[in-house]
Amino acid sequence: MSSPCFFEKNADLFQIAYQKGNYLFTHAGVTNNWYDEVKRSPVLLEICEQEENLAGQLNRLERTTYRGTLYDAGIERGGYGYGGPLWADLKETFIDMLHGYHQVVGHTNVEEVRTVSYTGRSMTYADVLSAKEQFYELDI
Repeated sequence: MSSPCFFEKNADLFQIAYQKGNYLFTHAGVTNNWYDEVKRSPVLLEICEQEENLAGQLNRLERTTYRGTLYDAGIERGGYGYGGPLWADLKETFIDMLHGYHQVVGHTNVEEVRTVSYTGRSMTYADVLSAKEQFYELDI
């Protein structure tokens, strides 16, 4: 019998998302289309009643049988439907960033830390380490 891998043994140390106010930090970002689709599941409806903030909802969803939706890849990345917070593509998040949130993601390589914003929402793409060493400072 094999022993559980490091991640399985230490699952409580990892999060899908972190939130401070309306700033949401995920690997790839959350879009309106993906979130609206996932909210239709009975499991997430129950989670939404128990968790006030979005990061809490996503972290709890990861511990359910519906956790696969977090790993959905959209059409841009060879999947179907909409990309989830671990696989959403820059094109998806750029045109459909979640209303009411300022998101910071590191999934897609970009030349410079880049923030795109519209009224009441923004998306900061921060994975520049393949191009140069640059850090993003955020006052929240």
